[in-house]
Amino acid sequence: MLKGKTMREAINSILWNQRESKERYSLLVLDRFDGIIEIPLREVERVDRGYIYFRDPPGKFIPIHRVRAILKDGEIVWSRRKST
Repeated sequence: MLKGKTMREAINSILWNQRESKERYSLLVLDRFDGIIEIPLREVERVDRGYIYFRDPPGKFIPIHRVRAILKDGEIVWSRRKST
């Protein structure tokens, strides 16, 4: 389902797919202070070309390049390619 998609495409395909439960997904995000943190996908409001916007608090966003992976039921279903 997510193979071959960009991060933005992968997140949007989950957000807009009525058959997928957003509760089963989360994002692994690189935080500048805390390292890798997990954020439930249900907290994501929308995604554009450069940012992920959250429902709460209103106006909160992070750069999309900080997302390292998408998890479904705790298993990685999408991750960034490692640069060589």
